[in-house]
Amino acid sequence: MPPDIFQHGLPTLPAKRGVHVRAVRSDDADVDALFAVFSDKETLRYWSHEPFQARDEAVSYVAAVERGVVAEHRYQWAVADDDDDGLIGTVTLNNHDERHRRCEVGFILRRDQHGKGKAKAAVAAVLAFAFDVLDVHRVEADVDPDNAASLQLLRKLGFVDEGLCRERWWVFGEWKHAQLLGLLAQNAPRSTW
Repeated sequence: MPPDIFQHGLPTLPAKRGVHVRAVRSDDADVDALFAVFSDKETLRYWSHEPFQARDEAVSYVAAVERGVVAEHRYQWAVADDDDDGLIGTVTLNNHDERHRRCEVGFILRRDQHGKGKAKAAVAAVLAFAFDVLDVHRVEADVDPDNAASLQLLRKLGFVDEGLCRERWWVFGEWKHAQLLGLLAQNAPRSTW
């Protein structure tokens, strides 16, 4: 990986379906876009943390995203609409391990954007970046086994089921399982992205 790849922050990546991925910005919190995504209990029912209760949490979240790029090898992009550049969700490469050439992917979209192929387009753009620029060998995901839509999306992108991690997350006052999936560079179907 080039040493200065994130010198100016996360690069903007083109995607399909009328979206692109770009850095999360402070104005995403100021205009309540991030809060709209992360405060919706229905959208977060499969997430690893509970919904935001106050808009200040969105502002703090943006600051944590910006710190995470350098300090934690966490690259969280905004999924943005091509027409107005407004944030409709996020897609993240997390726990990037350069030595073992692996990372994890996660994604979330505002509920009114579900089922339109936008999440798949955004995840595909970030996967291409992971394999082609970061030179990872493996991308992993963990998904609530009840989240059929996310499991289907990942499988369409070439991810393979690798097992169940029982009671991995404590959310909404209960233990939640995680379905583990993996995608190897040599199996990534880039031509379909």
